[in-house]
Amino acid sequence: MKRIYLLFAIIVLTTSTVKAQTAIEFSDKMADITDSLYAKGSAWGTALNAARKTGNYTTLKPIREGMQEFIDKYILLVQKMKDVNNSKELRMAMIDLLKIEKQLTDSFRPFEAFNASTPAEKVQAELDTLTSKAKVEASYMEKANTAQAKYAAENNFKIEN
Repeated sequence: MKRIYLLFAIIVLTTSTVKAQTAIEFSDKMADITDSLYAKGSAWGTALNAARKTGNYTTLKPIREGMQEFIDKYILLVQKMKDVNNSKELRMAMIDLLKIEKQLTDSFRPFEAFNASTPAEKVQAELDTLTSKAKVEASYMEKANTAQAKYAAENNFKIEN
């Protein structure tokens, strides 16, 4: 019987949930997600810059995979979240943003096949393609920011920068 309780305790403690009680907490959860996306994207960008200098692109794959795991996890969690004080628009904007981020991280894959022998022109061509795709991301980020600002105004709180 103790094993069942222990197993239950482990499941409860390790199961990720995104539960928000108040409008501010809900907004903070959404901000935490975007902050994490930014940090993970910055880490990939830093690794790419280092790889371009050294020709060692092997460090990119684990970072991309970590980003994709994060994105997949939070798509599911945000989809399952209960809305708090009319948060549906913000929640849906976050889901849309996460989905576009997933598509964008798929565009990171070609870099993983590069090495020190890869011509600079080929690397630049992939960078140009990625830059073009990233422009779409900006509109989804703006949509999420607008939804968050509207949500804050409707619920009488200010968003900290």
